[in-house]
Amino acid sequence: MRSIAWLALIGGLPGLLASTACLTGMWNYPWQVPTIATIIVLIPAIISLGLIVWYRQDGPELTLVLMLVGTLLRMGAALGGGILAFYWFPEVREHGAGFAAWGISLYVLSLIAETVLGLKETRKLGTA
Repeated sequence: MRSIAWLALIGGLPGLLASTACLTGMWNYPWQVPTIATIIVLIPAIISLGLIVWYRQDGPELTLVLMLVGTLLRMGAALGGGILAFYWFPEVREHGAGFAAWGISLYVLSLIAETVLGLKETRKLGTA
């Protein structure tokens, strides 16, 4: 479970800091853009890592399958959520390039963190 908390911290901290900077006026940018990108990327990542942690005792093969399928599902959720956010939120539509940059950078960061933490969870049992 600590891995999920670490993923939430690693994946959510940049978006939280950017949103705070926008709200306090340190950065002249709508706070909704990094916040929505963080939510769209982080929720599927936490679900994916949660499945890896939940099923880690069933062997390394299932863990590998869950990591690969989880990556594909996360990518689909991030793309679908990004498209929906583009149409639902005018702030995202106005700052589409910035939203895409936030989404891609947070996706890659959370993917690296999820992979490292997922492998760490698997090795705790001595199965990898």
